[in-house]
Amino acid sequence: MRNSAGRWSTFAVERFGGIDILYNNAAMAYFNWLEDMTVRRMEKHPERGAQPRLLLTKAAWPHLKASQGVIVNTASVVAWQAFKYLPSIAHSTAKAGIIALTRQLAMEGAPHGIRANSISPGSVVSNQSKVQLVDKTWADYLMSRIMLARPGEPKEIATAALSWPRATALT
Repeated sequence: MRNSAGRWSTFAVERFGGIDILYNNAAMAYFNWLEDMTVRRMEKHPERGAQPRLLLTKAAWPHLKASQGVIVNTASVVAWQAFKYLPSIAHSTAKAGIIALTRQLAMEGAPHGIRANSISPGSVVSNQSKVQLVDKTWADYLMSRIMLARPGEPKEIATAALSWPRATALT
């Protein structure tokens, strides 16, 4: 992953002349209750959660400093609350790590004009969530907690991330 992050950063700079926005979104979740979670699966969460974001941000950091760029990390609502019927012990832990990473990046980036933010969507339509929503008990419980009574769409999350202003004036 480390070499890939460096290659990605080099490609972006060569192709686009710099890096203004780093949108860290990719993830893979393994859902199990604590008693059913294998150690091997638990060990996979950091390498699919905060670690890739940290490596990509490190590779992009000099370019973000130059552009006074923005970092947007996608976390999840499971970092903030637990859900009955959702076996997400490792996933919740990894997403909470992304929020902690974002706070640290915001603090370290502030002197350079870099802003770091995270988005914590709830259920979003994906190959993984489609499998989960087959469980009627879970689906009914989830829909009762969503004001729109439907899962979000990936484009809605991307739109929220990219709609933030480039700079915010504080008075």
